[in-house]
Amino acid sequence: GTYLNNKFAELLNKWEHHRSINGTKASVYEILELFYALNSKAHPSPLAENAKQLIDENYTDPKFSIESLAQILYTSPSTLRRVFSDRFGIPPKQYIMKVRLNTAAMLLSQDFSSVLEASKRSGFNDEHYFSRIFKKRYGKSPSHFNKN
Repeated sequence: GTYLNNKFAELLNKWEHHRSINGTKASVYEILELFYALNSKAHPSPLAENAKQLIDENYTDPKFSIESLAQILYTSPSTLRRVFSDRFGIPPKQYIMKVRLNTAAMLLSQDFSSVLEASKRSGFNDEHYFSRIFKKRYGKSPSHFNKN
């Protein structure tokens, strides 16, 4: 729908005006994840939906974890992992990491943030760990991410 059209327009704009490979790559990841979610054959689950909403609202807190999320939702971490994975096709811990890395990539591609600031604003409390995980996901260190 309209959201998807906006994402494609944003992708085209990034490419045409900024020629930023990494900013474009981050947008492509978002679009692919949206397609996966739209095509998911999983059944809605109130527990999984609530967990996703809480993750989306709290991922910037470095202390936010699967254990704290399970406690908030009055369930066990293992039940939460199973239900979330069944619904979204990704374990909740990986989803938290994905959201954090996407946020960091967006911040870095806009060139408004230092690596330290991007890591902190994305929910990482260890800049070195953040740099290692970021490079693994995007193939470039955060400090070189937007240097095209």
